[in-house]
Amino acid sequence: MIQFNGLNYSDDHSICYGPIDNNIETVILHKGTLRIDTHAFYACPNLKRVDGTKCTQPIVVWETAFEQCPKLEFVDLNVEEIFANAFLDCEKEKGINFNFKNITNINSNALARCHIKSLYMTNTLTFIGGRAFDGAKFDDTTFILPDGLNFIGDMAFSDTNLKNIYLPDSCMTAGTIFYLDDVNIHVSQKLVDRFKLVLKDNIILEDNSLDSLLGKYTFKQLNDKRLEEEKKTRKETKSKKSEDKER
Repeated sequence: MIQFNGLNYSDDHSICYGPIDNNIETVILHKGTLRIDTHAFYACPNLKRVDGTKCTQPIVVWETAFEQCPKLEFVDLNVEEIFANAFLDCEKEKGINFNFKNITNINSNALARCHIKSLYMTNTLTFIGGRAFDGAKFDDTTFILPDGLNFIGDMAFSDTNLKNIYLPDSCMTAGTIFYLDDVNIHVSQKLVDRFKLVLKDNIILEDNSLDSLLGKYTFKQLNDKRLEEEKKTRKETKSKKSEDKER
């Protein structure tokens, strides 16, 4: 075992086992990281930021890796798969900004009972496991699922505060999503035919597919646009604070 940036690693840096000091506040992963191990940062009391943008290949986040991190605020990962309970029961008050590049699978309970301030994903996502977002609180109560998503497990969005979910035409298995009576599910005619849906108050037929719904933006472009706006806002806020100090 070797150490880098306050973290314990396998000899080739491919596996991150967790922090040297459990009171760590910021995690910056080595570029050669391929896996964050089970329980690696479980219940780290002061962890706020996780930065995996330097990883040259998409990583996997194993079970319970960040479970019960009460102060987590920002997670930016080049990540392929997030395993069960990876971010279960994380920050409840301020909310967490998640940015997942190259994500394909979000497994059961991976983001359950989290306060999600923002969630950006590339349109590589194909799988959402059962109860993946169970009990999560979203600041943005409209969730546009990316085109390319194929599978949604049972109760993936149960007990959330979401008001609108847009399903892409690529969805082949939808679990129990059409039984969410308190959430508007937006679908195309293609999905109505595929799932033999009976339109009701919360099953809303859109005139066009998700691609048309997004207009001139693809899902990735839309998310990139929102990220750019968020960066601009942070820059303006920082600039204003500097001006106030100078006065």
